[in-house]
Order: sequence, then structure tokens, then C-alpha cells
Amino acid sequence: MQGWETTEVDGLSFLVRSDWTRGDVEGQVWTGRWDSEDGQNRLLVASDLEADDAYAAIEIAMDAARSATRGYAPVGTRTAERVGDLLVVRQDYRTSWPLNGDGTVWCVSSGNRHALVDLSGADVSAEERDGVGASFSVSESFAQEASAVATSAAPQDAPEGTALLERSGVRLAVPEGWYDTDGIEGSERWTVGWAMIDDDEIIQARLLVAPSMPQESVSLALAQIEVDHQAGSLDGYTMRSRTPLTLAGMTEAVRTDFVSGDAGEDQGCLWVFTDGTTVAAVQYNCVGQLDTSVRDAVENTLAFVTV
Repeated sequence: MQGWETTEVDGLSFLVRSDWTRGDVEGQVWTGRWDSEDGQNRLLVASDLEADDAYAAIEIAMDAARSATRGYAPVGTRTAERVGDLLVVRQDYRTSWPLNGDGTVWCVSSGNRHALVDLSGADVSAEERDGVGASFSVSESFAQEASAVATSAAPQDAPEGTALLERSGVRLAVPEGWYDTDGIEGSERWTVGWAMIDDDEIIQARLLVAPSMPQESVSLALAQIEVDHQAGSLDGYTMRSRTPLTLAGMTEAVRTDFVSGDAGEDQGCLWVFTDGTTVAAVQYNCVGQLDTSVRDAVENTLAFVTV
């Protein structure tokens, strides 16, 4: 793009405006920063972020933005694509202060190495953000460091502290010690489920499974669940992000992260997926903050079982 030039930080290459100035970095997430002369546009880089996966890295960036800006709001659906050996996850957003305008944060991921790039400002066009997003590449050292780290467990392996369980044709990892609740009583959708119950017999977290949705597509099934939640089946349901997934054996899969409760104090995530024949859904929601190890164990083991 005219007026943009390639730069490199710790093995990650990307485009930055040639007339922007590199400045001091603020906060614990970012390792590089460039600003326009008027201070109204900015590019941030985190060259090697500790995170469980690319999606967790995006959440770290978003949480950092919420604490340092006003009016921060995700825009549109989170996307993920393969660029060679890299996984690039993108989330657009808007802020009102200190920068008033549109922005995009990307995670560039190889193995267990995750880098972030964040570009925002009133004078940055959508075409320029697309151009930056298409410019990512990594050096051999970046790729070698990433490949030296062990990858996640295979889908058929039960992560430590969980057991692989199968009900009504859906298999997933369930934390050890959780109680089998048979789903929600009277529900025609959530017919399978487990819960973590405390000493006062109060449910602190639960997994629910809808083994077979009547809708013919992931998008229609997801829309119906969200309509029902917003109508009262899950108080305070508010979507935070939506992420397309690539899961073994699935032709399509989407994870939606959400909050619920009167003040949005409770967290959860909802998977809707299909093997091309059956559309199913799994929901994990908690009182307070969710356990990312449970989320990842479920996501990495979702499978249909052929009877």
C-alpha cells in the first residue's frame, strides 16, 4: 500500500505507516508502538504473548483495551483463517477515547507462539486495515520456536482431570467430580448435562448438550438458541464474541463467548457444530469467571459417535 512499509519485530513482519513514529510502550501486553504525528492513529504489537491459544490471546488484547479506553465495543463476527502455516484471528472494534474510530486486532499464531497486532484510528481506512491484515509473515526463527512447543492433545485424548463421556451420540470431556444432571428438566433441547455443585447444593458451573437440533444449519440453530436466551432462558445473555472453529470431523463449528446475569458478571460459551448430517450444541456457563481449561478440554474433544 502506498505510504506503508514493512517492518519486523522479533520475527514477525507487518506493514506500518512510513510517516508514523515509533514510541514508548505502555502496559504489560505490548512490545512495540507507532503513532501518527497528531496522535489520533496507532499501531501496537505484542511479539510473543503467553496465552493458551489464539482466541485466548485475542481476549487478553480485548480485556487490556477495555481497561484503557472508553466506548470499546467489538464489531462484527470474529474470523479465523489459515495463511500458510499461520493461523490469523481477527476482531474488529470501535472506541471513543483516547482514539475515536474503528480498529482491528489480529492474533498471528504458529503452534503455541502468539503475536498480536492492533491498528486503530480515525484516519485508518477499512482498506488499509485489510492490507495490514494480509501482510503478516514470520521468520524462520519464529516458526522454529513455535514448532518446538508441544501442540494440544489429540481429540480422542481426555485432558488431565477430565473423562471422555458419550451421551446421545455426542462425546466430550467432562471434569471429574461433576454430577450427571440429565440436562434441564422438561427441556426438549438440553437433554444431556453435568454440573459442578458446591456443598450448599448450589450449581456453580454446568455443561449442557443438545445432541440434535431441529434446524438444518449451524447459523439457524445458533440464532434460535440466542433468541430463546434473550427471551429469558438465560438471564442477561449478551454475546461478547463469535469465533469460527476448525474441529476434527466437523464440516462447520462456531463458538460464541457470552456473559449473563443481572450485571453481566457470569461467563460462558456456546458451541454449535455439525458433521454435515447432525447439528448439535454444547453450552458451558459458570457463576463468575469460566475456567479456560474446562473450555479448552470441551472444545478439543467434541465429536459425534456413530452408533
